[in-house]
Amino acid sequence: MKLEAAAFFPVLFLVTISIGKTEGTLDIQTSTPLGLVSKVAPDLLSHIVLTSINVTGPENCIAIFSNGGSAVEVNTLEFPNAEALIFPEDGIVLSTGNPTFLPDNNSGNQTSCIDSKGDDFLDNMLSYAAGSPVTTKDACVLEFEFNAPMNAEGLQFEYVFGSDEYLEWVNSTFNDAFALVLNGANIALVPGLDSYVGLHTVNNHINSDYFVFNDPGTSEINGPVPYPNFEPDGFTTNLKASGAVKPGEVNTISFRIADTSDCNLDSWVLINGGSMVFGPPPGPLPPRPGPPSPPQPPVPGPPGPFGDPHIKPFAGETYDFHGVCDLVLLHNARFMNGLGMDIHIRTAKMRMWSYTSSLAVCIGEEIFEVMGGAGIQQIWMNGIQLENKFIENENTKGSLVSNLSGFPIYFTKASTNQREFVIDLGESEKIVIRLWKLFVSARLENVKDEHFENSLGLLGSFPDGMRLSRDNSTILEDHNAFGQEWQVDDSDPKLFHSLEGPQYPQKCDIPSSIEMRRRLAETSLTAEEAKRACVNTDKIYMDLCIFDVLATDDTSMAGAY
Repeated sequence: MKLEAAAFFPVLFLVTISIGKTEGTLDIQTSTPLGLVSKVAPDLLSHIVLTSINVTGPENCIAIFSNGGSAVEVNTLEFPNAEALIFPEDGIVLSTGNPTFLPDNNSGNQTSCIDSKGDDFLDNMLSYAAGSPVTTKDACVLEFEFNAPMNAEGLQFEYVFGSDEYLEWVNSTFNDAFALVLNGANIALVPGLDSYVGLHTVNNHINSDYFVFNDPGTSEINGPVPYPNFEPDGFTTNLKASGAVKPGEVNTISFRIADTSDCNLDSWVLINGGSMVFGPPPGPLPPRPGPPSPPQPPVPGPPGPFGDPHIKPFAGETYDFHGVCDLVLLHNARFMNGLGMDIHIRTAKMRMWSYTSSLAVCIGEEIFEVMGGAGIQQIWMNGIQLENKFIENENTKGSLVSNLSGFPIYFTKASTNQREFVIDLGESEKIVIRLWKLFVSARLENVKDEHFENSLGLLGSFPDGMRLSRDNSTILEDHNAFGQEWQVDDSDPKLFHSLEGPQYPQKCDIPSSIEMRRRLAETSLTAEEAKRACVNTDKIYMDLCIFDVLATDDTSMAGAY
């Protein structure tokens, strides 16, 4: 959408709210593009190229707000640091949905899923940070040009970023973010760092000094939230951005915000009125984010499926696929000089979530299969169920179970509910399969190019973890489309001893993201309780553990890690 000043008619929205012991009215009104720029940068008006002002995004994604100080006044007795929590008095607000929902906290989680175009700059910025392709939706952008005077050295402004993605979707694929782009570089950075400002970079775990928790449904602060009638579940504190300008030349600037991976759950950024001014030169600029780099080395931690289920590819960010069906985790016909390897997982439904319930490994012509269970877990070799007696032996540790096309399988009973099988591929290469109650997880350790370089499937290509389709060339960025692509079909071997759940050509049963988020919001546990349950978890799996404990509403789920 492109807004033209001559054809744009302002409409006034009044929202009356009560916060603490005060009442106030937050005024939100639409405006012409020039009116928006005038609100945030009145000192720059004589320098702005008026014909360059442009707004793109969903209709009414950007507006003017005023009377913010009165509307968000905080009870100083309940919040001694109230000064850090106060919103800007006035300015402009950009949203991935509708700015008028900003003061409406009655809905719990606000979603304005317009499913409109994303933003190329944010795609590249987030992809660069993740080391793998990232896409955005429902982008809202205000951009313009200005002529910097000869004595100008820098430009600065103040802002607050907030989102309904907090806290449930921190460190997931739903990484809503904001950027202020000055002459091609993002200058809206976490103070003192070269990190953009978004869900993953400012939250209760990372850079928490700049984060304000505001979810009345799952309060982590043992009392009332600062803004009980404001919609975002979390905010940054008031942050300042600054960057160098080109004196005597035309400079370009743009505000950009977008949903990431899907269009659910809104985010907002408030730009303080009048805060955009010429100022002193900033310190040394951090490296400018560019497009995704060539294949990156694998991130710490071995690849595999975990928990809910989360899929950690050979490289890049962990992603989630909650489809219920049989899935190809890995296919490599050239493994060990043509012996071949296939690994399939079977997912089952639990409430609004899915989990990995079974896993089967085929090397050559032989198949090893494991299945989780609330009581006794079960294993099969080539479709024949093996005795469980040795599995129940408390003293069993590193016992030889069988071999898979010549590769030994060892078993260890780590605890009452946790069992582990290791398929030893030699020279430190291993497939480690762990069972915890109903849940099955796995990790591929120390895998080498000579054995896995032709791998495809949910773990991605080796070694770069690209989400390639079965044609070995098309990249599928959407997680659900990628998961559906690797559903076990008629061209794949049948590894499980029996058929269960949706089978090809019936597609995987995928719960909607709205249903899953609603379920997560209903957990009786707080994020802090989940964090305590996961305290002994390896650092690289900590966030996945916390997520699964909240999703299952069960602190014992931490044992799966």
